[in-house]
Amino acid sequence: MKGRAVYSAVVAFAFLLVGCAEKNDPDTSMPDVILRTSVVGYTAGEMFITVDVPGEWTISLDFGGKQPWAELGVSSGNGKRVDVDLYYQENGDEDRNRTFKIVVSYSGGTIVKEFTQHRKSSSDPITSWMELPAVSLSDGQYFFTHRQTLSTRESVRSWSYLWDTAHLVSHWIAYPLTTKMIGQGSRTDEWGLDPKLSRDEQPVLFNPYSRYQRGHQIPSADRLNYEANVQTFYGTNMTPQEGGLNGGVWARLEGKVRDWASSFDTLYVVTGCVVTGSTETVKDNDNKDVTVPTAYFKALLGYSKKASVGMTPQTGGYTGVAFYMSHRSYPSDYLAAAMTIRELERKTGFDFFVNLPSAITTANAEKVETLKDNFWYD
Repeated sequence: MKGRAVYSAVVAFAFLLVGCAEKNDPDTSMPDVILRTSVVGYTAGEMFITVDVPGEWTISLDFGGKQPWAELGVSSGNGKRVDVDLYYQENGDEDRNRTFKIVVSYSGGTIVKEFTQHRKSSSDPITSWMELPAVSLSDGQYFFTHRQTLSTRESVRSWSYLWDTAHLVSHWIAYPLTTKMIGQGSRTDEWGLDPKLSRDEQPVLFNPYSRYQRGHQIPSADRLNYEANVQTFYGTNMTPQEGGLNGGVWARLEGKVRDWASSFDTLYVVTGCVVTGSTETVKDNDNKDVTVPTAYFKALLGYSKKASVGMTPQTGGYTGVAFYMSHRSYPSDYLAAAMTIRELERKTGFDFFVNLPSAITTANAEKVETLKDNFWYD
């Protein structure tokens, strides 16, 4: 009994010490001003700023003498961990980002944080490159082109795309495919942000989606030079794709496209996804919603300078084919999904290779888009 009494006394004393420590332990957290994000897109918005300093404090915005474009819900407060509303206007400037400073003053000093808003995105000039579909821009859609430097130090277009900020996917990506443009190198896996857009306007995919793969539209293996390969890992080139499709028949089709390219002087490729009818979204790494496509497609236009491939002698050097696959795993071969370019246009609503008629006449372009060439099926 005596031993138990001693043990109980020791435990009680220990609890007393802990209780005193918890009661008298001072708050050692460092004063801070916490922003959910310090960089936003060009659109107007609002967010919380958490003021975490002791005692009374004041908060203000410093625009560096420029016209104010944001305001606070309050200008002062008392106590720690107080949320302050910040409201900011749309940045209509297509040339410049803009910044202000958040200044919080309290008895212990002053804390300054910077807040940046990106410029309003503007599309790149639309050109007459052969691979391009007709470009029609709705609200929230942009046309961009990325370039690459070849081993010859020549700077050329790499891929162009129709970006949709509402769905956070590219409706299509168009590019020329040649041995020279494929280049040499290996897969970099350098997942990154597209410099054409602000972080808020694109998916952030340093880590994978929860249940879908990060499916390339222009394959990594189609651009092996280091600079060009890094660009293929931008979020703007990705869609949330079923692993059974991405690593199955779709991957086999991508490999065959590179094989076909070796038969032509240039193979023009359009790869895209269909979001019409989609009712599903997934979260990117920043918790933004990304639309899960309902289908995927490819449109191919091969050019033979000597008109020596398939039906090219009858069409001025060009021949084409298209593919359409619903977003699911396929046990069958990619040729089961083959169709004419005109058939794909009816399914997707896109007008592919709009610059072809001016190169070979409207009549020959009609043949290329409507006739099946055995070259693709052999």
